[in-house]
This record gives sequence, structure tokens and C-alpha cells, in this order.
Amino acid sequence: MNDIWTTIVGNVATTPKTSLTPDGVPVTSFRLASSRRYQDRATGRWVDGAASYVSVTCWRRLAENVSSSVSLGHPLVVYGRLTITEWERDGRKGSNADLLAQAVGHDMSRGTSMWAPSPRRQEAPKPSEVVEPAPAARPGAEAA
Repeated sequence: MNDIWTTIVGNVATTPKTSLTPDGVPVTSFRLASSRRYQDRATGRWVDGAASYVSVTCWRRLAENVSSSVSLGHPLVVYGRLTITEWERDGRKGSNADLLAQAVGHDMSRGTSMWAPSPRRQEAPKPSEVVEPAPAARPGAEAA
């Protein structure tokens, strides 16, 4: 099966929520609203079309960065793998669009943004790099 990789431009429609999996992996999710904006030729005014909503999921470092950088209403550009899921419940049918994000950024055509690199994670030392502390001196003992 081929994956569908796509880019969606829109506004954050729900407050991003971050959680940890049982293994401690961060996950951030939010809804993105995207609508077509066009100029009505009769009036000359710009009109927003109906919004389409996509659920966006970010994992690991991307999840952490989105959590600290993105808020409700922010204009974003999101690139990732799109899946459409059909559902039926209580006689109603529908579909969900889900985007597993690979990259997320602010839409710079609508404002400015300040970028900063993420701090590097402190990795645990390898067993060969662990240095045992010197034994503490006993009270009253003279240094050798």
C-alpha cells in the first residue's frame, strides 16, 4: 500500500495536548482547520469557504517542540502521512482525516516567528564512562 504524504496549511483549531506513552514517549495532538479563501468576483471581497478539519499527531522531539511552540489559533504548515478512516456509529456514517506529522512550522506568510534550536537531551553515560566517586574519608582519619 502506498502512503499519502501531503502538506496542509491551516489554523490550530484545538489546544495542543501532550501526553506520554507508557514507555515515556511524548505525543502531542491537535486539530487543524483548513479552508479555501477566495475572492468573490461579484463583490470583490475575500470569502472563506467551508473548513476541513484534520487531526494531527506528533511524536517524540517534534511533540515536545510543538507543545512548547504552538497555541490555539496559530497559522501552521504541517507535512506528514495522511490516513482517512471510515466509521459508522448509531446509524451514522462519517470519516476522519488523520495526519501523522513529520514537520510542523508557522505560516510565515501570516506573521513572524522566532526559531531557536531545542536543547540537547542529556544522555545517560555508557557503563565504560561511569567513574566511581572516591571513598569518603573517615572522620578522624589522616589523609595518606
